[in-house]
Amino acid sequence: MADTLIHALRERICSDSTPEFVMGLDSERATLSSLLKSSVIRGESNTVLVLGPRGSGKSLLTRLAIQDLHADAEVPKDSFIVIRLNGLIHGDDKAAMREIAFQLQLDKLAEAMSGEMPDADGTISAQGAASDAYLDAETSLHEPLANVAHTLLAAFREADPSRARCIIFLLDEFDVFAHTGKQGLLYALFDAVQAGHAPMVVVGLTCRLDTLSLMEKRVLSRFSHRQILLFKCAPFEEYCSLFRSCLLPPREFSDEQFAAQWTEHVDQLMQHEFVARALQDLYHTNHRDVRALHMLALACIAHVTAEKPFVQAADFYKSYTQQGADSKVAMLLSLSLLEVCLVVALNNLVARRESLINFEIAYEEYRQFCLPKMAH
Repeated sequence: MADTLIHALRERICSDSTPEFVMGLDSERATLSSLLKSSVIRGESNTVLVLGPRGSGKSLLTRLAIQDLHADAEVPKDSFIVIRLNGLIHGDDKAAMREIAFQLQLDKLAEAMSGEMPDADGTISAQGAASDAYLDAETSLHEPLANVAHTLLAAFREADPSRARCIIFLLDEFDVFAHTGKQGLLYALFDAVQAGHAPMVVVGLTCRLDTLSLMEKRVLSRFSHRQILLFKCAPFEEYCSLFRSCLLPPREFSDEQFAAQWTEHVDQLMQHEFVARALQDLYHTNHRDVRALHMLALACIAHVTAEKPFVQAADFYKSYTQQGADSKVAMLLSLSLLEVCLVVALNNLVARRESLINFEIAYEEYRQFCLPKMAH
């Protein structure tokens, strides 16, 4: 039964499903949900930027807001569609436009866009240019990227009988899009939002505070300057409750008796002096990144076996010390004597700021390092 519970806990922690306990996102969740709801119901177009350090819950916030839309009785069914882009994957304007076409289920247009797309100056080369019915072949040679975005939206409205579905764009790693070329994708989306031909919401997620300064004037002038900040510090009690929720069995767990025993042992673990002190140290070190708690919880439940079916304080101590250990020091401890000597020789070369290090230079430094030792 312990194996079944461990598998359920691992699946819950590692999956992208919405957690049962969310720390410190209530007001931000209400703000974003209200913004999306007004766009879907009233047909408004909006832009918003979500700022926060890594692990602060930016992606979780968008998932919660989309979940609220699905659960809201006032929002009609199938009244919106979500387009997800990541700057690390779709940082290129051409790849981003093709991905938007695919997610809008405009497969024929997406295949036509697999050729040449607008360059940095906003033109499309003739070879492989989209010549579908949605794109005019005679004007596509000088068609700017913004017009391609309007063409995509027009094709989507033509394919959608209702013509009233709101398009929600979620741009993860938003700052990467601001670094690419002339920011053609951002200009195209913001210009489409400002034109108001179709209800749209562009939600950018980034951890860079200087993202607004990265935008060009023509892009910044079309941005609403609406921001949601995720920098506030949650109380320590909520931080401990989050770690406890990572260890608690799921509500749908079949064996209620074992689940009650497991919950009792988790409560005893949370009352242990070392556990409270370790969580407090972790909280003061990086209280905004909840992924550290997830990693610690995964390491704790990894010690559970059939002989030890519950998490003990000793398991927590071992997991916490392993999480806080220096990875480089741990790597050095596993090296042989010869490998340590090579590392010392290379470190000496780096300390002398050698611009070029090859095998011969490294071997000569190693030989010079060993000569005094061999004399003794």
